[in-house]
Amino acid sequence: MSDGARHFARPVGGRLLAMIPLASATLLGGAFYWGLWNKDDRLPSRLIGQPVPEFALPPIEGRDDGLSSEDLRGEVSIVNVWASWCVPCREEMPTLDCLRALLGGDDFHVLHGSGLLEKNIV
Repeated sequence: MSDGARHFARPVGGRLLAMIPLASATLLGGAFYWGLWNKDDRLPSRLIGQPVPEFALPPIEGRDDGLSSEDLRGEVSIVNVWASWCVPCREEMPTLDCLRALLGGDDFHVLHGSGLLEKNIV
């Protein structure tokens, strides 16, 4: 091989090394895409059928009372903590409102929003 030919020859390992970032970005993008559009709605939990774990939350700003597991004893409650910027949280609110309208009563409560301990707040 002449000196000119050696100057233009590329090592095979260099091309392979250059493909690693492209392949990594493609795999990562595919994983994100699958995660965004995956319609698997199952939410497995080891807590289904179990008693409420003991907890005590401090009061939120502007309130004197917090929320604890003792507040939920003897009734069926759904406690939903959400944020206004969370799109899935906003989408589930009508479903929770409907559930509350259908099943709400003295022994079933849907607690959500910033006034968690006011059981009449929707």
